[in-house]
Amino acid sequence: MKRVMIVEDEQTLAFALQESLIDEGYEVDVAESGEEALQIFTVKRHEVVVTDLRMPGITGIQLLREIKKITAATEVIMVSAYGSMETAIEALRHRAFDFVTKPYAVDYIKLSIRRALERAEREKQRRTNGTAKFVSAPPDRKLGLSISYDSDNSEPASYYLDVCTLGRLTNITYFEADPELMEGRNDFLAEVKGFVRNGLFKRQGNPCIIKDLKDYLTQTCGSASGWRFLLASHDDKGGKLRLLWAGTQHHLIFSRRTGRAHSLLSHPDLKKLRSGSGEFQIRFTGGDSLLFLPRRLVDYLNSRMGLVQFVSVVESSFRNNGSDVAGPIRKAIRSDHDGPAPGIIVVSAKDSLNFVNRLSVSIAADRGNLVELKDLAEQVCDKCGCSEDETFDIVTALNEALLNSMSHAYGVMAGDIKVLFTRKNRRLTVEVRDSGRGFAYRPVLEPEESYDWITRREGRGLSIINKLMDEVDVVSSPGKGTIVRMSKKISRESEKK
Repeated sequence: MKRVMIVEDEQTLAFALQESLIDEGYEVDVAESGEEALQIFTVKRHEVVVTDLRMPGITGIQLLREIKKITAATEVIMVSAYGSMETAIEALRHRAFDFVTKPYAVDYIKLSIRRALERAEREKQRRTNGTAKFVSAPPDRKLGLSISYDSDNSEPASYYLDVCTLGRLTNITYFEADPELMEGRNDFLAEVKGFVRNGLFKRQGNPCIIKDLKDYLTQTCGSASGWRFLLASHDDKGGKLRLLWAGTQHHLIFSRRTGRAHSLLSHPDLKKLRSGSGEFQIRFTGGDSLLFLPRRLVDYLNSRMGLVQFVSVVESSFRNNGSDVAGPIRKAIRSDHDGPAPGIIVVSAKDSLNFVNRLSVSIAADRGNLVELKDLAEQVCDKCGCSEDETFDIVTALNEALLNSMSHAYGVMAGDIKVLFTRKNRRLTVEVRDSGRGFAYRPVLEPEESYDWITRREGRGLSIINKLMDEVDVVSSPGKGTIVRMSKKISRESEKK
C-alpha cells in the first residue's frame, strides 16, 4: 500500500483530502505542522508528501529541504493559497514535484499524486533493477559519472552501489555481503548507506568511515568479515579517482586511452599497501570505466571462462558499445543452458562536452531521459559561461518544455523529441521540437489540448518558461507537432576555444 502524508493546518481541508485518498486505497497520515510531519516521517517513509507552503513553525520549503536530506526518493507536492511564479520557481529549485494553488480540485491533487508515484516507481526500477541498488547524485549537483547496470531480477540482493556528490567530489561506495547476512534484514543495505553518507557529510576521512563501519557491522552482525567495501572519491576536473580499498574484490578498470582493462588488484600502488587495504589514486578521465564484480559474478566467470577471457570480452564491449556496456557484457558471457549471468555494474567517467556554437540531440519522449538531458544542458551552460542563476533558469525551462512534450505530444504512441542548443551574440537559444499531435495555439482561448492551458493554472509549463527566459516563441499546429523556442542572454560568455 502506497503511503501519503498531508501536511495542512486547516483540519477540515486535510481530513477531506485524507478521506478521498483513503477511498483510492492509499495509507494516509495527517500532520498539522512541519515539525509534526518530520516526526512522523522519521518513523514512516512516505512515497509522497503533500504540504502547505505557509504553516506555523517551519515552512513548506524548509520541510521540503529536510525531507530531501533524509531521502531523495520521496516526492513533495507544494500547495499554497499565496501562489506566485516566484514561489513556484523556489519550490521547483528545491526539487518539489509539483506546485498547486488553492483552492484546488481534489481530483487534480490525486492526479498529481499518481504522477509522483509513477515517477518514483520509474526511478526505483531504473536504480534497483533487481540486485543492484543505486542512489544517484542530487539533481542540483553536477555528476561527472554515469552508471550502467544489468541484472536478473531473481538474483539475491547482496551488493549495493551508492553515488553521492558533495562539493566538487563525487563519492562512490560499494558494499557486498554474503547472502546469509542479509536474511531478515530487508533495509540493512540502506542503513549501511546512510551510515556512510553521514560520515561523508560530517567530512570524516574514508579510513575513519571504514573503521567506524566495520565496528558498526561487528556490533549489528557479530562480524564484518562477510562484507567487502570500496570507497572512492572522483574529482571530475582533476581526472583522478582516489580509492580506499578494503578486501580482495576483483574489480576491473578500463582505460579508453589504452583500450585495455585490468584488475585493480594488480595496480602497483595497491600492491605497495602492506595490509591489502588503504588509499591510493588512479587516473580516471572521460571514457574510463570501473567495473564492479560481485563475488557471484567472479564465481560464475571462474566456472566458465576465467578472468583473463572475461577481460577480453570487456575490452571488445567497450570498443563496440562505448561506455554503456553493462547489458552487452552480460549478454556476451551469458550461458543459455545454465541460466542468466549475474549482474554487471559499470561506473564511467563522462566525456567532456565539445560545444562551440551548435548542438543537436534527439531522444525518445520518455521521462527517463530527463536527467541526462538536464545534465547535458548544464554542460552547455558551463561551456557558454552562464552564471549559476542563468544555468538554473535555462535548465528548468528546458525541463518544463520537455515535460510538456513528453506528457502531451504523443499520447500512448511512441515518439522522439529533438533538442537544439545554439549560441550566437552572447545569447543561448534552446529549441524543443516534437512531431506529436500539436494544437491550435491560442492562449487567450485556452484550448484544452494546449500545453499552456494544461499547465498554466498550476504555475507550470509555458508560464514558468516565460518567467525564466528572455524570449519564448511557440509554433504548433494540429497533427504537425510543436516547437518551443526560448533564449536567454548570457551575462559573461566564456572564451571560445
